[in-house]
Amino acid sequence: MSAARRQIGGSRYLYDSFEAAEARFEAQERVFEARKEALEFRIARLETAVERLEKRLWLAVYGVVAGVLLHGALALVSIAQREEKPMEYKFTGAEVGVTVFEGHRIAGYASVFGLRDKGGDTVAPGAYAASLKRMATRGDKVRMLWQHDPAQPIGIWDEVHEDAHGLHVTGRLLPDVARAREAQALLEAGAVDGLSIGYRTLRAEAVPGGGRKLIELDLWEVSLVTFPMQPEARVSTKSDTLAEIAALTARLRDARAAVARL
Repeated sequence: MSAARRQIGGSRYLYDSFEAAEARFEAQERVFEARKEALEFRIARLETAVERLEKRLWLAVYGVVAGVLLHGALALVSIAQREEKPMEYKFTGAEVGVTVFEGHRIAGYASVFGLRDKGGDTVAPGAYAASLKRMATRGDKVRMLWQHDPAQPIGIWDEVHEDAHGLHVTGRLLPDVARAREAQALLEAGAVDGLSIGYRTLRAEAVPGGGRKLIELDLWEVSLVTFPMQPEARVSTKSDTLAEIAALTARLRDARAAVARL
């Protein structure tokens, strides 16, 4: 018994129960503090983990956004490059081989490598590779048009690829499209026997004696066309008809503007 208690007096049994209770209470407080500290430590670790997860999620979001923006920028650059280059057209005729099978399916060479056309141009092997790869990346396809008219799609080119000979295409006319049914009838009758590509020249080099070697082309579409009747034009010739029409339209527009200013 303590000296203070001896001075006060009284039985030790009166105080021992209070001392035990106080000791238990203090022990419980220490346990509570220890558990509290452990819980705070765990909460801090969880907060750190959540912060790391948030950072990773934001990095992933930024990566996706950056990828989308990059894809969009590349698409805009591609469109801008296309708009800077004039559209050109090149015919291949029956001698190259346009085959009609299963009624509405067609196949043939839309372009032949190394063959000098009437305009003096030759297409180098691999000229379409980059363009076809870009289309595949975008999930796009080469269009099948009637006479290069973008308002008249008549079918789908299921396969467009380069081989040692040239640009080979395989596709199908769509029976539900009226113009496609007409094209099929004309093909079967031999009234239409040519394929023609619509493209823009991205890289070319001049060749001695005139003309160009077309190294990289941006392919847009392959059309079924009424092939020119001149024998020398049946192998491969360049059509400037649409370009001439566009130039004539521009001259008429300039003339109208000049008259309006009078």
